[in-house]
Amino acid sequence: LIAAWRAQGNDERPFLFDSVWDLMRVADFLESHPWADAGRIGATGVSLGGMHSWLWAVADERVAATAPMIGVQGFRYAVENEAYMARVDSIRPLFEAVSADLKSLINAELVASVWRAIAPGLMDEFDAPTSLAAIAPRPVLVVNGEEDPRCP
Repeated sequence: LIAAWRAQGNDERPFLFDSVWDLMRVADFLESHPWADAGRIGATGVSLGGMHSWLWAVADERVAATAPMIGVQGFRYAVENEAYMARVDSIRPLFEAVSADLKSLINAELVASVWRAIAPGLMDEFDAPTSLAAIAPRPVLVVNGEEDPRCP
């Protein structure tokens, strides 16, 4: 993640999106085998896996249904409402490196800069309030804890 920040997307695939790319290759593999029913590919995951299953379903219509757990969040909402520290704490080495690079405290502006650099669109078109609708009409079940500070 630190390399992705420092490369600003030039040499590293963006955070989360590289995993979605890999999952799309899994779907390619499944489609190539007669023992797999390509029309019934489903995705689920917990925490980071929840983020992966959510964003994979957004990017790939071959995901027939998805049930992300503890991972779907409003990244823009978190920044705008100062509800980002739990997510920062989950990948603290990245934010400490950025803080040192920018000679700045970890604040909303810094967090937004990180998301824009390592996952372009994560606070915009790929943010949960916008992107979840792209999964329709396929079934989706989002399971988050009401008071989970990482998934506001």
